[in-house]
Amino acid sequence: MAGYRLHEVELIFHFDHRAMRRNWLEPDLLVPTRTFSGRGTARDNYVFTDDDLLRFVREYPWAYDYRRFRAPESLPRHLQAIAARLRAEAETAWRRDPYLTRDEFVRTMGWASKQPWQYWANTRQLVPHRLRYHVWPASSGCRNTGQPLVRARDLPQIRVALEHAHAEAAAGLATIGAVSPRTTVARRSPRVG
Repeated sequence: MAGYRLHEVELIFHFDHRAMRRNWLEPDLLVPTRTFSGRGTARDNYVFTDDDLLRFVREYPWAYDYRRFRAPESLPRHLQAIAARLRAEAETAWRRDPYLTRDEFVRTMGWASKQPWQYWANTRQLVPHRLRYHVWPASSGCRNTGQPLVRARDLPQIRVALEHAHAEAAAGLATIGAVSPRTTVARRSPRVG
């Protein structure tokens, strides 16, 4: 069967096969045409067609960073055509449906630090985001924890959700203050004895 083995896909995407398996294959983002259990290594047990790779690049632009792809001319000759096509498709997919990194999102929201992100995205879960493990540069520190990405077209809904949450919190504080005035508790004097 014609196609590409996992080690060839690893060369194109410039991503370790173990990370590919954990982050792309197990969650069924990248689905091979054929899998088999042979005597070879795990890297040899998958066969991907052009359509498999193109589907992944088009449908999951948040899962990879196209800037990390290897330059087609640096790859073996039989991979150069598909690598060039994947890079072009990846750039198009990214421009069509861009995502913001956490730092870009924090700047866009006008927040002075990452603290609001921790509260609204992680604690309150009002900022929908995905984690990308295929990051550029590869040494950016997000490979293990993932780089949070927020879909740019979700920004208006996120702003509305945050404004609503702020209004609810303010209304809640106002009702608490109006209903239950501060009460003082009399302290007992220590026993003298």
